[in-house]
Amino acid sequence: MGSLGMSRWLATVAVLSACGNDMRTTDEPTETPAYRDINELFDQGFARTCSLNNGVCHNSKSYPDLHTVTGLIGTIDQPCNSDTTDPVLIHDACESAADRLVIPSAGIDVRIVSATLAPSEQELDVRNLTQVTLVLDPAPTGLTVGATDTEVRRDATIFAVGEYGARVASVNGAEVVLDLRSAYGETSTRRFFDVRVQPPGPLRIHVGDPNGNGIQGARTTTMPLIAVGDPDGSYLMRRLVDDSFGELMPRQCRTWDDRANRALGCWIAGLRVDDDGAVINAFDPIDYAGCSIEVEGLGKCTTPE
Repeated sequence: MGSLGMSRWLATVAVLSACGNDMRTTDEPTETPAYRDINELFDQGFARTCSLNNGVCHNSKSYPDLHTVTGLIGTIDQPCNSDTTDPVLIHDACESAADRLVIPSAGIDVRIVSATLAPSEQELDVRNLTQVTLVLDPAPTGLTVGATDTEVRRDATIFAVGEYGARVASVNGAEVVLDLRSAYGETSTRRFFDVRVQPPGPLRIHVGDPNGNGIQGARTTTMPLIAVGDPDGSYLMRRLVDDSFGELMPRQCRTWDDRANRALGCWIAGLRVDDDGAVINAFDPIDYAGCSIEVEGLGKCTTPE
């Protein structure tokens, strides 16, 4: 190459190099998020992690029902572990608020921590139950045997008793035995106190410590599956990144990874409700820019290169 040709080649290289420098100093486009909104996260993340057997681990036979994006959104503010048939397996954060034993004649209004049937009555038909033992918090003072104006209250709802309620058969500190045979409408009262049925549903007694570990979870927090604006307070999120809540999910990673965890966390963080408490932006683009959640490396599924 002659000197003139070399000079022109060097000049061309210099121009191209200068262009390259100019491009690097301009604003570079931000990385496109893996999931733009909850529809993409569901279609590419939730659905594909359980695509075998018609998505059986996310269908309506399991709680919560995550086989559609509508089902996922429907978990907002819904209770966790509400389908657990063994109360020992209920996480403290999922324990419901305790029903209260109220006895107006004795000035008693205390939480019911636990309820048990007598060992000899474990196999009886519900119609033949005669008594239930309650552990109360705090321990009642001034309560004597024989009171029949017993009530069980859940917020403003009164269950199982009233003026002709179950009779107080014995009192031993925090432990109170109720005789169910004297209650008005005793069949419905016995059914209400039949703690063998799990989960109890709305028409049976709700105790404060169903797993029996000495902690009344609802006294500190009652954690929904998804809490609006609060990823840390959402059970689904904690199951993905915090093994103190149980075996990390999902069972099969497939397309789920750190990016999916961050997308879910940022989606939850950005949820907003109107004055009536209805979520108003579930399908909006996920606000990554305004999301400070950091979950990389906390989940079971690593992000592929």
